[in-house]
Amino acid sequence: LVMTVVFLIMIGVAGDFLKMQIFPLYTVTAMAELGPFQRLDAVFLGVWLTGLFIKIAMDLYLVSLCVTRFLGEKAGRISILAGAAVTGIVAQLAMGSRELQALFFGPWLFFPITLTAAFLIPLFLLLMDKIQSKRRAGK
Repeated sequence: LVMTVVFLIMIGVAGDFLKMQIFPLYTVTAMAELGPFQRLDAVFLGVWLTGLFIKIAMDLYLVSLCVTRFLGEKAGRISILAGAAVTGIVAQLAMGSRELQALFFGPWLFFPITLTAAFLIPLFLLLMDKIQSKRRAGK
C-alpha cells in the first residue's frame, strides 16, 4: 500500500521533476513526508550503490563471456579490464560536464544505445552462435 502511494505521488505529482533526481524514490518519499521513509537516506544510498556495483560487475562479466566465446580466453580477460576502463573514463567525463550528462541521458542517445545493447548485440551473438554450431555439427 505504501509503495502504491509512493508511485502515485511520483507519477501524478512530481512528473518531469523526477528526471532531474538521482534518487527519485527518496525524493518522492521526502516530499510526501511519509514517516517511515524520512530518515532513511543512508539506507537508500547504500542499497543504490550496492545495486549499482553489482550491475556493473555483472555487465562486465557478461561482456567477457561474449568476448571469450567468440575471440578466446585471453581476449575475454582483457575485455573486463578494457570495459572497466571505458566505463570509468566515460563516467568521469560525464560527471564533469552537464552537456555530456544531457547527451547520455537524453532520448536521442539513450534509446539507440539501449536498443543496440538489449536487442541488436544479443541478436548478432545468437546468429553467430547458430552459424558456429552448424559448422561444428557439419565437421
